[in-house]
Amino acid sequence: MLGHLTSALDDASPHQGRKIAAIYVLLFAFNAVVWFWAFVTLSAHPTLLGTALLAYVLGLRHAVDADHIAAIDNVVRKLMQEGKRPISAGLFFSLGHSLVVAIAVAVIVGTAFALQGRLHQQRQRSHPVWLCELAFFEQAQRAQQYEHDAQHCHRGDRWSRSRLRQGCYSQDCRGS
Repeated sequence: MLGHLTSALDDASPHQGRKIAAIYVLLFAFNAVVWFWAFVTLSAHPTLLGTALLAYVLGLRHAVDADHIAAIDNVVRKLMQEGKRPISAGLFFSLGHSLVVAIAVAVIVGTAFALQGRLHQQRQRSHPVWLCELAFFEQAQRAQQYEHDAQHCHRGDRWSRSRLRQGCYSQDCRGS
């Protein structure tokens, strides 16, 4: 058993085609098992099943982010310069990244459960603070948009200035 695992992880093994096929079979089998488990477990909760599908699709999108591609590319180039054939570099990158994400989620969930009963009173007291922060940022954004429109859409006529005073920003002041 250990010999098969070692040869599967060894980039110098002569059976590179089999190794690539084994990686694909492993990935497809793992995905099939996880989705079978999700359908069985979440069949009574279609919203959760939809959320799981959304998370999966967003994870696939996240996998092709430029920073991930660059990291894998750097490792592959380095290993190629050393004379190795880094067939499984992307697989191990994704496994390591998934492990970090799973640990982070576990910490967040554990912290939320641990603090769940203690935060009720704090939440009641903090609502006014959140509302004030929201109002402040909304006003700051409006002021910034007003300044932008006043600088870039200023035609010097009375109509334009009155529209800006009324709060008709962006598209309204760009018209004829």
